[in-house]
Amino acid sequence: MPLLEQLGKINMFIHDSQHSYENMMFEYITAWNHLKEGGILLSDDTNLNRAFIDFSAKVGSKFIRLLVPVSGIRKC
Repeated sequence: MPLLEQLGKINMFIHDSQHSYENMMFEYITAWNHLKEGGILLSDDTNLNRAFIDFSAKVGSKFIRLLVPVSGIRKC
């Protein structure tokens, strides 16, 4: 059984793996579906492509650039 399904809902997800647009979007979508309300999604290297910006718009959540190039959004 995949880890996220075992865990159910999570409080935080940090992306820092392969940085292609497709992989980042896949991980964001997968993690978002398991985030609790108020949970945080953080991502490294958000400056490499538009995945984080596009995902934030898709879920209607305003993102915050914490440190270049780390950004985060909160699920509300």
